[in-house]
Amino acid sequence: MEALIPSPAACEVRSVIKFFNAQSIAPIEIHRQLCQVYGPNIMSKQMVRRWCRQFSEGRQSVHDKERSGRRSLINDDRVELVRQCIMENRRFTITELSSHFPQISRSLLHETVSKHMLFKKVCARGETVKADRYCETLRKLRRAIQNKRHGMLTEGVVLLHDNARPHTARRTATVLTEFGWELFDQPPYSPDLGPRDVHVFLHLKKFLSSAREGRRPTNRPLASRPHAEAEVDDHPTRMEVSCVSKAKILGNPELYIKSGSDINLTCVVLQTPEPPSFIYWYQGAQVINYSQRGGINVVTEKQTRTSRLLISRALPQDSGNYTCSPSSSDSASVMVHVLNAVHSMHTALLQTNGLDLHNSICSTE
Repeated sequence: MEALIPSPAACEVRSVIKFFNAQSIAPIEIHRQLCQVYGPNIMSKQMVRRWCRQFSEGRQSVHDKERSGRRSLINDDRVELVRQCIMENRRFTITELSSHFPQISRSLLHETVSKHMLFKKVCARGETVKADRYCETLRKLRRAIQNKRHGMLTEGVVLLHDNARPHTARRTATVLTEFGWELFDQPPYSPDLGPRDVHVFLHLKKFLSSAREGRRPTNRPLASRPHAEAEVDDHPTRMEVSCVSKAKILGNPELYIKSGSDINLTCVVLQTPEPPSFIYWYQGAQVINYSQRGGINVVTEKQTRTSRLLISRALPQDSGNYTCSPSSSDSASVMVHVLNAVHSMHTALLQTNGLDLHNSICSTE
């Protein structure tokens, strides 16, 4: 049954009950008429009997009595104490504040900080983030992923890191190894390329260069082309020569050095009208300009179009294919072999008279 008067005030319903009770109408009949006008869920039969009994006993007010309630714990003195505690250490959290004020609940502390003190965050801006603080943030992130993104930890997490000290600290590396998260190195302060471009730039250039080299001139005869006579008679034959800009790493294509020595590579960009905006060095498919490994130094001189890579105290794991990749030129690569003491002496003998190891082996065969 639809209510004739929807959403009435409580005092209005109680006034109707008081009126009917003064006419000596039974509570059950009062309840029936209330449901007929205000709807079936306006008030229960027991509540109607209760109000009828109170009005019969002499109650006149139809409003609720004022309740004293619990005394508020928020006062000016306590707000000032919380403010002083936060000013002494602006990295306080609500949990840490509750340990200093155990008589106040966490919700009341949050209300004090956000509404009375108008603080948006219980943490100061501009403070130095060190490894301890960053590891704590990583643990909070992992806990939040567990609670809000079910299954993401199982699928794997990839963090975008640069060479900031909190990112390269040993404690951070230990925490990430414990979590099993993967790192994706992002060159810092690089407005030219985004993370996705840095990752695929080398492979994209290789694909484009192979596509350019794989093009063949058309075998279509000249006579079968439209307007062939006009092209032959009216326009003389011209040959356009375009110079392709490319990079070159000085020295042999393969380099053998002793373990503990320095890797020193120099890359020169040739046949380019303008200096490259950047030059990246790769070891395999990984950018090493901003590697977390210590002892790597890259010096790029845009005006002379050169870039030098220096790796101090090379180890056998530093072996591999090193690629110099300018922004607008074809890349160049060199294979570096870092040998231990046993192989380095044999390699030095084979590299005498300006011959590399590969050519010496071929000549002996």
